[in-house]
Amino acid sequence: MYEMLYGETPFYAESLVETYGKIMNHKNCFDFPDDPGCNISEDAKDLMRRLICSADCRLGQNGLLDFKNHPWFSGVDWDHIRESRAPYIPEVSSPTDTSNFDVDDADLKQPESGPPSTNAVFSGLHLPFVGFTYTLGSRLAHHGVGDSVVDGMATQSGGDESHLTCQKRIRALERENAELGQRLASDLKRGLSNSTSEALQRTSSTDGEVRRLQDEVNTFRKRNAELELELQQRQSLSNSHGGYPVGDAKLKELDKQLRLSRAEKEEIQRDLNDAQERLKQQSKELKDALAQKKLAMDEYTEVSDKLSELRTQKQKLSRQVRDKEEELESAMHKIDSLRQDLRKADKLRRELEARAEETQAEALKERRLRERSDEYVHHLEGELEKSQVGRPAHDVSQEVSRLKNELENQEMKFRELEIQLQTRHATELGTVRDQFREADGARDALLKEVMLLKEKSEKSRVESAMENQETLTEIKKAHEREKAMLREEVHKLSEEGERLAETVRRQLEERRVLEEEIGQLREKKEAVAQWEAQISEIIQWVSDEKDARGYLQALATKMTEELDYLRTSGLPTPTADKNWRNRRSQKLEKMELLTLQSNLQSEIQAKQAVCEELTRVRAELVAQQKEQRKLQQELEHFRKESTKKDSQIRDLQQRLDAAGDGFLERPSSQMSFLDQFLKDTSRLNHSDSGESADQVTNDTETELEGGHSPPLPVATVISKTTSAEEHRGIKISSPISDIRSQITVLTPKPKAHQFLVRTFVAPLKCNHCTSLMVGLIRQGAVCEVCGFACHVTCQDKVPAVCPVPMDQTKRPVGIDPTRGVGTAYEGYVKVPKLGGVKKGWQRQFVAVCDFKLFLYDLLQDKNVQPAVAASQVLDMRDEEFSVTSVLESDVIHANRKDIPCIFRVSTSMMDPPGLQSQTLMMVDKESEKVKWVDALNELHRILRRNKLPHRTVFQAKEILDSTVVIIKNALSAAVIEPDRVALGTEEGLYCVDLDREEIARIGDGKRIAQLEYIPEEQLLIAIAGKQRHLRLIPVGALDGHDVDWIKVADTKGCTTFCTTHMDHGGTPTYYFCVAVKKQVLVHQVNRTKSRHGGRQVISVPGVAQCLDVWQDRLCVGLPSLFYLYSLQGTAEPVCLVQPDNNLSFLHHNPMDAFMAVELPNNEYLLVFSQLGVFVNGQGKKTREKEVMFSAVPLSVSYFDSYLCVYMESHVDVFEVTSGDWVQTMNLKKASHE
Repeated sequence: MYEMLYGETPFYAESLVETYGKIMNHKNCFDFPDDPGCNISEDAKDLMRRLICSADCRLGQNGLLDFKNHPWFSGVDWDHIRESRAPYIPEVSSPTDTSNFDVDDADLKQPESGPPSTNAVFSGLHLPFVGFTYTLGSRLAHHGVGDSVVDGMATQSGGDESHLTCQKRIRALERENAELGQRLASDLKRGLSNSTSEALQRTSSTDGEVRRLQDEVNTFRKRNAELELELQQRQSLSNSHGGYPVGDAKLKELDKQLRLSRAEKEEIQRDLNDAQERLKQQSKELKDALAQKKLAMDEYTEVSDKLSELRTQKQKLSRQVRDKEEELESAMHKIDSLRQDLRKADKLRRELEARAEETQAEALKERRLRERSDEYVHHLEGELEKSQVGRPAHDVSQEVSRLKNELENQEMKFRELEIQLQTRHATELGTVRDQFREADGARDALLKEVMLLKEKSEKSRVESAMENQETLTEIKKAHEREKAMLREEVHKLSEEGERLAETVRRQLEERRVLEEEIGQLREKKEAVAQWEAQISEIIQWVSDEKDARGYLQALATKMTEELDYLRTSGLPTPTADKNWRNRRSQKLEKMELLTLQSNLQSEIQAKQAVCEELTRVRAELVAQQKEQRKLQQELEHFRKESTKKDSQIRDLQQRLDAAGDGFLERPSSQMSFLDQFLKDTSRLNHSDSGESADQVTNDTETELEGGHSPPLPVATVISKTTSAEEHRGIKISSPISDIRSQITVLTPKPKAHQFLVRTFVAPLKCNHCTSLMVGLIRQGAVCEVCGFACHVTCQDKVPAVCPVPMDQTKRPVGIDPTRGVGTAYEGYVKVPKLGGVKKGWQRQFVAVCDFKLFLYDLLQDKNVQPAVAASQVLDMRDEEFSVTSVLESDVIHANRKDIPCIFRVSTSMMDPPGLQSQTLMMVDKESEKVKWVDALNELHRILRRNKLPHRTVFQAKEILDSTVVIIKNALSAAVIEPDRVALGTEEGLYCVDLDREEIARIGDGKRIAQLEYIPEEQLLIAIAGKQRHLRLIPVGALDGHDVDWIKVADTKGCTTFCTTHMDHGGTPTYYFCVAVKKQVLVHQVNRTKSRHGGRQVISVPGVAQCLDVWQDRLCVGLPSLFYLYSLQGTAEPVCLVQPDNNLSFLHHNPMDAFMAVELPNNEYLLVFSQLGVFVNGQGKKTREKEVMFSAVPLSVSYFDSYLCVYMESHVDVFEVTSGDWVQTMNLKKASHE
């Protein structure tokens, strides 16, 4: 009724479960549509409401009387409704006419095979029509009409007996139906209690069958109720019409129905038994499956526990090894310090001994002087005695007294000097003795410590020797296993080589047979050529015959006409004989022509067959030749691999033999250890792909055409390319390669290099320092003579001889750990596409250079060469840098087979909230992933060990959640207070209060392209609207005050602006400069109503792209140019880019101007869209070094002598004074606001 009135169902849903749920929740889900075009009476709605409701208040509690009394049925003649005329009588042509029913397409498709009918008597097809059968005049259909029962009645006694029999059968059927219902309910309860979700899925068909059986049981109950009702009515009829018994026909019909019911009951019983058996079997299978699942879970748990125990043990052993290494290192440090102290003590002892020897030498010297003075005294006395003999007494006495006085004086001096020397000697000797005692005590203590340390070191050496012995034993065992495997592989390869040799011999035999066949085919071809010549002759002959026949036919026609003319003229001619001859000659000609045509057709067919056979033989010959060449290549490849395996086996044997002496020796440097680590890894995981330069070229081309390449140690790449270039001159197409020309055998005369700065289309390595030449243009210098490529800063370090001698071209492999310069690793990986892992993977080239990971996209339309701009840069000096494998939960959208080949590189991004930038990489094999992870972790460990300086200049912090809608459309921002930020977006200006966590919209919804704030003037300056007008916004607008935005005149279509201040008598005056077309307008900020005045106009030669103000000078950036203007108007403008040879590339290749930075010593850094250059105040280039960008910059900013370059995937930080790249932050789509 609802569907007929409204044209839709009251409880529509996509699935049966949802429909059932809506029906059960009819109180909330049932409603009438609000369609003004559908006018339904309230009586009809009331009838539907009283029918679609709970059972206790549903219409029909009082029987049919409720429907008769309902207003919607008013006017219906219930007593004569069967005799009344129907409101609509369909037009039918026969009882089988179905033209009034819709034809369903599904009914027209006959199934290919249907299930066999379980019972011919009961098929269940009539069940949907139970209760919808009506026949006029039947008592089974008319319960209230008994007038027509009197026809065909039998005797009263027979009717009573049949009536009793029917009642008994009906009661029996009721009991059986009740038993079946109970059993079915118990089975359903038991099945529901024992089943799980898995069993429900597996027994869905059984449940459907049980529901079908339940429906049939309900149908039978309904039928029994109808039969009982019929019998009751029959009794009432027999009582009311006492003399009229029930007819035999009706009894037979009832018997027949009882038999059908019994047969249907038996069929239902059988179906029920089958369903129970299937349910039991499925329950048993479910139990078995659960038991197997439990067993598998137990095994998995046990394996997981063992794995965790092994991991714990491994970590414990690793910690112990690290602790031992640290103890050993600390002991070695102590030993070194003790040795230094001992050397100091020895040095001090030697100094004291030298001082003591000097003191003794001085004492000896003093003693000798004393002896000399005594001798001199004796000599004087002797002279005195001699002089007394010849002199007078008075003079002699005076001389004697004088000499005595001098002698006494000398003696006094000598005594004083001796006393002083003795005192000093005693003092120094005491000091030396004290120092000796202290040195002896320190030496004894040091000796004791040395002995203890020796004991500890001996003990640790013994332990490490034991551990190393165990490790060596394990390695020997592993080497033995590998050697056995290699021997087996060599044996297999030799067998395979023999098989291939046999195959080659067989192929050669087949080739010989094919050559013979080809010779025969060549002969056949010559025969075919002869046949073609013959066929062409035949065709020519046939064409001549055709011409002749045509001529003869024309002649015969003419003769026939003449004969007819002669016949008509009456001359006597033998016409019959001539006609017969003409017909005979024509028949002969036709027969001959047909014969020639058939021969020609057969010859053409034979020629076509021979051509087809020749084509087929040629194709087979080409295929055989290709296969033969392929087999020869494979045989050669196998031979080389066998030779290489033999050499590897000999190498392993030599290593094992020499393991006792040099296996435990530490490498001379950290990079040699890394090289050894990479070589061992590459040797153990996979063999080399070839030994000749041809194979290197083929392998490189194969890697470039598709697939991935494993990470290549630079030593391998250099050795292969060098051998190829030196000996054969083969140019290897590698993404990062040397661009030197082929080195010839003849050595040219030495001469100077001719370096010119060049722009490369792919990332290249410097031939001097092996680092990547990063940049978008002008990445490096190339010698025009020998093709030597290097950095511009490396030109002075390159050997001056051109070309560079071969013994000087070998550069150190890997990264220099002291400076962090060089390329250590490179290879191909796959990274997720822009939409994530579920969007797929894209191939990229990765180079590990200068402790950074450079990822380059591969351009598919340029021979798979990497792009010059890096798609991503990961800094290994980052505090949170790590390389790990991934789990299945980390990459839920990845293919399960690819998960073992995926690893993750993590770096810091924002702190707080502690977010990390994670990059997924995938390689072809799990062994390649292990190599990548081990190599990167080893490089990171070397970086940590050498403690290279890492300056974290800036750190990103999150102040607003990225899920906020306005963030996605942000164009500019200005910090008003530490807890309040003004944000310019596409939709207008917003004020973000961080303390209150509120966002308020300010003013109308005009687009804010640029925004700056002057705190001293409490004024915001913005470029607003689609027409880009400059507007002044008082800061009171952010507090909700109703203030007007001041529009600056003549600023429509302005490109950019900047603010500055100048001191006039100690009072700062603020200005703002705005660029409009080819002018720069300078306004002073004041406290008037318009908040600005004092307009000054500066004309510029083009549209300004950036503005900067330094003191009283305005710097205007134009395409490839920068100009300096005086705001006071006292000086002429100065161009900072002069058209000299060093800066001519700026004029030939126009670039956008981003920023100019003033440096000390009258120097400027000019930042363009592709690089940065250093110039002086006269516009001359001051440095050869240029600031190179790793990717295309979006914008730049400058703060505290650091230049931030914002790119699509990261932010690079440069120190402007030196131009060095100091930091990389992995922030995607960041920009300077």
